[in-house]
Amino acid sequence: MAVVVLIFFITTLGSSICHQGLDKSEQRTIPTEFIKKLYDLTIAQQTKEDVPLELPLRLYRKKGVFSSDVKLYFHGKPEFAEARRLMNLFDNNMFATAWVTSSLLEAYHFGNAPKPSEEHLMLALNSFQVHKNKNKPFANSAMTFWPQTYDASVNYWQSSPVNLVAAFDMVSKLPLNLTMEAMKLVGLGDMAKYVKQIVESKDMYLQAFHIPPDFDDTFVNIGLGSLLFQMKEEFSNAWSLWNKLNSNVTSVFDDLKKYAYRPFSKDSLVNYIDPRSYYYMRYFLDAAAAKGQDLALVTTWIQNREELQTESLKGVQMPFNVNNVDITVCANTVFGITSAVLSGLVSPNVLEDPEIAVMATVYQTLENATNHAMTAYILSQARPAGEENFYFDDFLGNGDLTSSGKPLNRGEDRIFTTAMAVNALIYTWTEYDKSTKKSSWKAGTSDIVKQVVDGSAQWLYKHATSGHYEP
Repeated sequence: MAVVVLIFFITTLGSSICHQGLDKSEQRTIPTEFIKKLYDLTIAQQTKEDVPLELPLRLYRKKGVFSSDVKLYFHGKPEFAEARRLMNLFDNNMFATAWVTSSLLEAYHFGNAPKPSEEHLMLALNSFQVHKNKNKPFANSAMTFWPQTYDASVNYWQSSPVNLVAAFDMVSKLPLNLTMEAMKLVGLGDMAKYVKQIVESKDMYLQAFHIPPDFDDTFVNIGLGSLLFQMKEEFSNAWSLWNKLNSNVTSVFDDLKKYAYRPFSKDSLVNYIDPRSYYYMRYFLDAAAAKGQDLALVTTWIQNREELQTESLKGVQMPFNVNNVDITVCANTVFGITSAVLSGLVSPNVLEDPEIAVMATVYQTLENATNHAMTAYILSQARPAGEENFYFDDFLGNGDLTSSGKPLNRGEDRIFTTAMAVNALIYTWTEYDKSTKKSSWKAGTSDIVKQVVDGSAQWLYKHATSGHYEP
C-alpha cells in the first residue's frame, strides 16, 4: 500500500479525540499542525490528471485516484527483503480512493481536520464512474475493484488492473532462461526461482485479474454516500454527483440476498464456498447447525456458479472459480448498511425485510465482541516504546533474516498497525457529541485503554510524518 493508505487512518485518529490521559492534569494533545500535515500529505497523493501507460518508464494513473501500490510479499533473506521494499506497481483501484475520501470526510465531520475541497471530492467521485457495473441491463450500485473497459469482441465489460496486466505482458516477453542465469550471476539465484514461478504462472494470474463486482467496494461506496448525504449542505456538488451515479441504491440489498452463502440450503448455487473459507469458519458453522440456526453470510463476489459459466467466456470470473467469505468484506458490509440506515440514505424500512431484519441485533453482538475479546487482544499486543508510549506490529517485514541467518524485525507496517489499533479502541470506548464535535471517554473506560491510546497517539505524532522511520 502507498503511504496515503497509512495516513488516512491517522488523520481520523488525530481528529477524533483530544487524547486524554488518566486525568486532566495528565492530558496530552496532538497539535493541530500535525493533523494539517497529515491532511496535506494525503491530498498530495491524489492523481490530478490522467497519466498514460508507457512501460517501462511510466505506469498508468487514473485522474482522481489516491495512490495505492501492489507488492509481492517476498521475505526471508536480505535480497528477498530488498525486492519487497523496492518493487511495487501503482494500482488504479476504487477501494483505496473510496476509503481515503471517506476518512477525510469523517476527520472533518467528527473532528478538527481541514475541510476537504469539493474539487478533490469531485475528482475522486468522477473516477468511480468506470467502476460501476455496466453488465446489468438496469441502474445499479454494484461496484468493481478495478475499472471496467468494454471488450467489443465479446460485447461485455471487463474489470482488470491495467498496470499489472501490462507488467506481466512485458516480463513474459523477456528471454526467461537468460534472465534467470543473469540473476544467478549476481547472487540472486533463490530469487530467480520465484521469478520463474511467477512468469510461468502468468495465465493463472491473468485469469484472476478479470474479476466481477464485489460487495467490499460496493458497501464502502454506500458508506461514502451516507457521509455525503449527511453533509449535503456543505458538499452539494459532491452529493449530487454521488446520487446521480447511484440512482438505485436498494439494488445492492437484492444482490446481498441473492449471492449470500447459505451453508444449510439445498440450493447448490448458494450452499458452496471456497474450502479456505470453510476451514476457518467450520466451528462457527458446526455450532449454528447444532443449535438449528439458519445462516446467510456475505460473500466477496457478486457472481454465482450459474453466471460464472457464461460470464467466464466473456472475461469476467471469480478467482479460482469459487466465492468466499472474507471477514473484512463482512465488516464493510455491516458498516455500509448501518451507515445508510442511520444517515437516512436508505429508509429504515429496509430492516423490515426478513432477511435483513437480523441487522437490528448486530449492535449488541458487536459491542460485546469489541468491548471484551477485541479490546483484550489489542491491549495484549501493545509494545512499550520509551516512557508511556506504545506501538503495534502486524506481520510486514517481520519475517526477514540477516545475512547470517538471524531473525530480523523490520516493523514495516508499524505505523499503519498502530493507527488501526488506536482507531479501534477510540471507536469502541468513546462517545461523540454533535454539538461540540468532540469525543469523550465512555463511563467505565479502563485506565489502561486510555494510557495505550494516549501513548500510541504520541508515538504516531513522533514517527508518522517523517517518511524515514525505521525501527
